[in-house]
Parts: sequence; C-alpha cells; structure tokens
Amino acid sequence: MEANGDRKVSVITICFNAEKVIEKTMKSVLAQTYTDFEYIIKDGGSTDGTNQIIQGYEEKFRKRGIPFRHIVEKDRGIYDAMNQATDAAAGRWLNYMNADDIFWDDTVLEQIFDNREYSGDILYGHSVCEYEFVKGKKEYTLWKGQHQDFSMMPFCHQACFFRDDLIKEYHYDLSYRSAADFHVLLRAKVEGKRLEPVGQIVSLCTMDGVSNVEIKTSFLETVKIKERLMQEEFLPGNLRFSLFAMGVKQWILKHLPYAFVGRLLRFQVRRKGQKIYQSISEIKEAENISCKP
Repeated sequence: MEANGDRKVSVITICFNAEKVIEKTMKSVLAQTYTDFEYIIKDGGSTDGTNQIIQGYEEKFRKRGIPFRHIVEKDRGIYDAMNQATDAAAGRWLNYMNADDIFWDDTVLEQIFDNREYSGDILYGHSVCEYEFVKGKKEYTLWKGQHQDFSMMPFCHQACFFRDDLIKEYHYDLSYRSAADFHVLLRAKVEGKRLEPVGQIVSLCTMDGVSNVEIKTSFLETVKIKERLMQEEFLPGNLRFSLFAMGVKQWILKHLPYAFVGRLLRFQVRRKGQKIYQSISEIKEAENISCKP
C-alpha cells in the first residue's frame, strides 16, 4: 500500500527558542546524500534568533533541489506542533528529527530508501544516545530498536519513519504531555500494523538526563496508555513500588547536585545492560551495526 506523496520522505524538525542547537540539526539534514525528500521546520514562535538562523538555510536547501518549508505558528506544545507539520507533509514516509538531534551520518536516508521499498507501516532502526554524566564530557550508548517488548519505549522516536497515511490518521494525542509518541507506537502494534526493522543506526540523540524532566508524569502516562489499550502484560509487576521509585528519582533530578545525578544515571544505564562508550569511533569499532543494510 503506497501513498501518493510528492516525495519519498518528509523530514520534520520541531523547535522553539533553539538558536543554540537548530543549526547542527539543519546541517545534518542538508548533508544527506539522498535528495528525494522535503524538509519541514515547525517553529512555535521563538523569541530568540532561531528563525533568523533557519531563514539563512532556505536557499541552501533549494540549491540542492530539496523542498524547504519554514512554518512559524503558535502551538500547544511539541505534539501539537508535530501534528501541524504532519498535516503539511507531502512525503510517503515521515521522520521527526527535532532540534538538537541529528542523523547518524550523511548516508542514512540513501541507505534506507534508495531503490528500496517496504511493506511495513512504521520503519525503525537504532539510535546512538549522547549523555553528559559529567559536565563537559560526552559519552554514548547504543539504543537497539525492537518491537516485541513495550514495557518501555521500544525504539527511539527519531530513529523511525511513519507511513504517511498511518500517522495522518492517528496523529499525536494531545491529552498526553510526554508519552504521545509511545501511544502511537503501541496503538499501531495493537491494531496489527507492521513495525519493520531497517537494521541500522538512524539517529544520534542528545539525552539531557540531568534536566528536570517530568519522568514520573511520563511513566504514569505510559501506564494509562497500556491500560487503555488493554496491554497490561507490559505493566511493571509491582506498580505501586515503581510509582514510588519514579517519584524518588524525580526528586533527585530536581534537588540534588549535578555530579550525584550524573552518577545515578550512569548506574541506571549500566543496570539496563547498556555499554557506555567514550567516543563515536569506539561505537563504530565495537558494534556490528552501521549505516549499511
């Protein structure tokens, strides 16, 4: 089932007051060797220099033959902005590469889409996650995508591509503040949509793990989503204890010193069985996963 999009892919970037990070995302998109895609940037009305930076790249995209849309409009948050951009997209496959995140390398789109067709409804790959457990020092983990276990997010949102007819039908549910992307993925699974792996690294994402992220809110939302979709098998065995633990972690993130929080996050990453790499080159050398299909 192929949609009649004007382009094979729509890459979408959502931003708001992102002048410090928007350029690196745009450079990553512009550097793609594949050109059968459009680029949409949806800004929520930034008051810093974000939109001036974006405007400086418009002609660069056009010179490469890549349609470029810069939408500046108030929205009700990231998921509302994503819905607005989704409705404006003309591509067959939609990817959300938001400000501060980048493609793994310049050939990602080419390797996935050049002379290749898919029968899935959602394509997904792997993602490299960038942490700063210690201020000024970047370290990395590899988030390997899968679609069997939905006890947590099965793969990175930036590492997937939605078929246009699916995401335009679903949209992101604005009743969820932080887990609407999880809702879309679990709903697709429940409704028998095909989640198809591409078997390669797609994105490099910044994990701002020491910021005041509302992790307890996000956890509660995923619980409600699992219950709503009758997927209790993915709920934690001891829900009451898990809620308590999330509350404690939330307090730690908000109130304890950065150094302590960084050590805690490093411990949690290792507890999940994820190896921590000191550099991008170390990941390339150690993992048998690349941008080659």
